[in-house]
Amino acid sequence: MTDSFGTCKRALSPDSSTTTRCSKRTKTFDATLLESPLTSVASTPEPDQTFYDAKTKTLHVAGQQLKTTVVFDSLWKWLAERQEMDDKRRRGLPAPWTDDPILRDHKFCNAYRVLDKTSQYLVTEVIHKGPQTRQELLFRILLFNTFNRISTWELLRDHFGARLTYAHFSVAEYEAFLLAAAEAGTSLFTNAYLKIFPRVKMYANETTVSLWLGVVQSMMEKLPTVLDGANYAVEVYEHVAGYPGFDVFTTYQLILALSYSSLLPFSANDFVMPGPGCTSGLSKIFGKGFLEEQKRIVKQLLLGVDAEDKHKVDKHNTKVVEIAILRWMVDDQEAQFERLGLDFSYLRDAKGTTIRLELPDIEHAVCEVDKYARKAHPRIKGTSDRTELKASFSSEGKARPPKVVLPVAWSDPRRQQARIREGLIEVDQQYFVDEIVDEVAGKYFVSWAGYDDRTWEKRQDIREQAPAAVKVWEDAKRRASKKKKRSRR
Repeated sequence: MTDSFGTCKRALSPDSSTTTRCSKRTKTFDATLLESPLTSVASTPEPDQTFYDAKTKTLHVAGQQLKTTVVFDSLWKWLAERQEMDDKRRRGLPAPWTDDPILRDHKFCNAYRVLDKTSQYLVTEVIHKGPQTRQELLFRILLFNTFNRISTWELLRDHFGARLTYAHFSVAEYEAFLLAAAEAGTSLFTNAYLKIFPRVKMYANETTVSLWLGVVQSMMEKLPTVLDGANYAVEVYEHVAGYPGFDVFTTYQLILALSYSSLLPFSANDFVMPGPGCTSGLSKIFGKGFLEEQKRIVKQLLLGVDAEDKHKVDKHNTKVVEIAILRWMVDDQEAQFERLGLDFSYLRDAKGTTIRLELPDIEHAVCEVDKYARKAHPRIKGTSDRTELKASFSSEGKARPPKVVLPVAWSDPRRQQARIREGLIEVDQQYFVDEIVDEVAGKYFVSWAGYDDRTWEKRQDIREQAPAAVKVWEDAKRRASKKKKRSRR
């Protein structure tokens, strides 16, 4: 498959040339629109609006008073204990590294996301190694993130060697190699989360591998310009989220991968997007009541959005209260550790400067505590129905983890500057052709993947941007013409 996925939807009638889908409007909302003091998905509430009352065990945030459960204290205890476990392992101390039976017997991610095995591999083997041009760096990150599996990257590295570059990239060649590996029993995609590509008529006969490699190709054509011109991290999110197969969670995972490189020189505290596990964890910490209030706030936020643009903003702006809570947790982390008498072992950079837990770490930790609470606090329910922990852990035969390597790009002083954009997240939708359904002089009538309406487009534009769809259409016309001729005989 060689098509890009970025064909824009334009003309609504054969005689129209007015752009209707490719224009992106930036919306900033007045705080007076909301009864809640939370003014936007990106903004942080004022200090006097967000605080924790330890006596009543209540968090005041976004106009709400959220009483905490026992899971709130478990979050901070989990962070401290999980970090201490990692410290002991890296120092070469013998197991067990904890007296907590849940942490001892089950797999959990680290307190710092960058310490996880896959993150460390991404930093040391994918980002720091290989050509450091922006183009090649982006290609390696996109390719690794597509599968997010170390063994798949090593397959590609061992097979292509020095040709594992964008300069030598071929969707067909990569697909053939990976499909052969899959047929031999090799798992290609991560087990950590699902990567689902929407089924499209035009690509009905394409493999999942081919489709995802096509997305890599399309991103390589457009994402560099977005990265070069971005003033805020959320702008990159808005672009990536518009590609097929990228939902809220997988888009944020790619943003985090890019943040380990020089391609995304923004503070990790500029932007966060809570995943489903984090939402479930927060509901265990504060109860599910705040989720209803969050829906009310979101409904008010979306009042100023045109109906035709709702699909660009609806699912990406539903976590406003959750984001405010996570921001408060980052700001108040030292006070919470002190309240519980916990001595958290903070990471330090090469200069000895303390690296605080940032938004990606806290979001990640709340998700992990959602899992931890299934065993520690089984009566407290979240938004997920899961009650068991799938992955067990045994210290037997575990090698000492290598020395921690922090991303070189984290030393960029630009990352110390907060750049939080006000207003709603509005996805820059990357439209792609589902099929061509009709034709008039110089124009095709096109249906678009994921949308009900059809539009007239200039024939030349579709030929350039979706040649596979054109081939399917022209082949169908030829078959129809032959059938018609035979029927006349």
